[in-house]
Amino acid sequence: MQRFVIMMKLTESGAEAIERMPVWGDTLRTIWEELGGELDLLDVTMGDSDLIACGSFPSELAAMTFAASVTAGGVMTTKTIPAFPIDKFHDALRVGPKVHGTLTHEDPGS
Repeated sequence: MQRFVIMMKLTESGAEAIERMPVWGDTLRTIWEELGGELDLLDVTMGDSDLIACGSFPSELAAMTFAASVTAGGVMTTKTIPAFPIDKFHDALRVGPKVHGTLTHEDPGS
């Protein structure tokens, strides 16, 4: 399963109905699980996002369906970010620069 971080922000109409947040949280969890996902974290945040969800879906299509379901009600917008275990990044570091070269802060040929 592919991991995703989904950041959600209340719209103006969502902010006006903030008292519904407990119901929305339950609904978000239900939608995630109905799409075959495993939700690891659903937290309220401060800053650019109002909620953050982290977990996995069986496919990118399931993640897109979740995001579309959330935004369709008009109370939240979403930003979906694929996430990868750190060991996968370590694998990329071992393979990538050796095969494809690197970019540096120096001018070519200096």
